[in-house]
Amino acid sequence: MLVFLSSAANGLTLLTSRCYIYDGDWLSTGRRADREVKMRWRNGAVLVLSGLCVVAATLSVRTRWTYAQQEGKPLSSPGWPMFRGSLDRCGASKDTALKPPLKLRWRFSGAKSWFVGSPSVVEDTVYAGSWDNTVYALDADTGKEKWRFTTGNHVFATPLVADGVVYIASHDGTLYALDAKTGQKRWVFVTGTGKEIRSSAALKDGLLYFGSFDRYLYALKQADGALAWKFATGAYVSSSPALVGDAVFFGSWDRNVYALDRKTGKELWRFTTGGPVFGSPAVADGVVYIGSDDGHMYALKADTGGEVWKFKTGDNVRGSAGVAEGRVVFGSYDNCVYALAAKDGALLWKYETGAIVRSGATIANGVAYIGSYDQCEYGFDIRTGEVVWKHEANSIVDSPAAVAGGRLYFGSHDRSIYCFENER
Repeated sequence: MLVFLSSAANGLTLLTSRCYIYDGDWLSTGRRADREVKMRWRNGAVLVLSGLCVVAATLSVRTRWTYAQQEGKPLSSPGWPMFRGSLDRCGASKDTALKPPLKLRWRFSGAKSWFVGSPSVVEDTVYAGSWDNTVYALDADTGKEKWRFTTGNHVFATPLVADGVVYIASHDGTLYALDAKTGQKRWVFVTGTGKEIRSSAALKDGLLYFGSFDRYLYALKQADGALAWKFATGAYVSSSPALVGDAVFFGSWDRNVYALDRKTGKELWRFTTGGPVFGSPAVADGVVYIGSDDGHMYALKADTGGEVWKFKTGDNVRGSAGVAEGRVVFGSYDNCVYALAAKDGALLWKYETGAIVRSGATIANGVAYIGSYDQCEYGFDIRTGEVVWKHEANSIVDSPAAVAGGRLYFGSHDRSIYCFENER
């Protein structure tokens, strides 16, 4: 076991036919939801951008940053250093510069396979992992490749970037620590089983947390790389843990949502759903929001695990919820995007896309961005559900978007990373 070289956790704080896709699991498009709920539209036309336009780009994001620690509070800085942007995994940004309609700033197409995880953006660099076993660092100004690092298998997870180090897991069962400037390997942690890791790491107070398909949730000591503790569940852990207060929250394919003492790994509570819990929790205002393959979005009390409410969709809920402005936005395998009232789970609006929705929702400046297997990235007015922006990629979009410095970043199964900015 090699040691950590960083000392603190401060970081940048329309398809209509049925199809089947293989990405490590067999995924069906699922069933269509009922159409009883009508969309509420604002006056005016819905803007739809189709096709693809490649434009030269310049982008400069050179600011200092810190983690946003308050639960449910959007990031106050323009960076996106980890999965869902912050430790509470709410996918919410305070960036007020980004405002649809958007235009393509640049597109990186140098990978040999698709991008599933979200990009991370720190200062002038975009970091992303690909199914071609590679971690890429791209210039945020131009999309030009800075460096690449090859792992032993697919990269599903989103990079965590802190203190000049990129922490990224691979399906080879290894967590890598890479120099953020050069891509050189600092250290590796091997789970010892060779089981894949889809979970994206979180770092707080000297401990690094992630889950594995070997059924464990791990906590590593940042100072020397030693195992602080590991917690056994009954099945795979693909969920990326959320850290709020002294607790770590995550789900397992054993159908449970867990809360552990993040310092000791002691179980605080568990809540059993009706199906595997593939996705990651979002924690806001003392409530944990998380979906299950039983088709529900759950709201649980963060301190006890007691159920606040649950909402039934027409199929699996695997993407992470975006939580902001009193709303919970997420997608389902029933092809729909939902917006619920955070306080009671009441349906505010829903929109049916052309295929399943596995991407997590990212919220910035009153717009919820989310991708679909219908090959589109959507921007919804979070209040009304109006489609205020849409981009057609060349393949599936299930990479959750990142928002940084007034730009929108996401990946696609067309082997590309996209960067969008305001049209004017």
